[in-house]
Amino acid sequence: MEYRNMLPFETMQLIDFTYHALYVAPDEKPFERDILYTPEINKYYANFDVERELCVVAEDNFKLVGAIWGRVWDRDVKGYGYYDSHYVELTMSIIPQYRGQSIGTHLLHKFIEEMRKTSYKGISLSASYGNFAKELYEKVGFKVVEERDTDILMVLELNND
Repeated sequence: MEYRNMLPFETMQLIDFTYHALYVAPDEKPFERDILYTPEINKYYANFDVERELCVVAEDNFKLVGAIWGRVWDRDVKGYGYYDSHYVELTMSIIPQYRGQSIGTHLLHKFIEEMRKTSYKGISLSASYGNFAKELYEKVGFKVVEERDTDILMVLELNND
């Protein structure tokens, strides 16, 4: 498995990674793919620029099998995991047949390592109740800052002084 930054010609794959990032409880039916084109979801991959934004991918035999990326929002345009405009909102996705192999752990460590080189104050994310990745986020230092009706907001301070 190779972990590296996403290349410009690979950004269209963020559409599929966004779909796989949507949490669906084990007893629920998966979302229809047309959800990807709603404004609430589309913004997670639309116009992603690898020159300005960070996306780390996991590649196995020339196939991207996981991705973790960050977007910066403001109060007017924000994602579910928005905390502050000085924080990057993280999205992580592993294609289903590759889950449970510590790929997410490796991607998360690499992403945090790269983000510590920036001027951002921290990383934020939204995790649905029941999402097993919450434990992974807590292990690397994310703290719950808000419990909402359907999800929790978590933040990792980067301390990039």
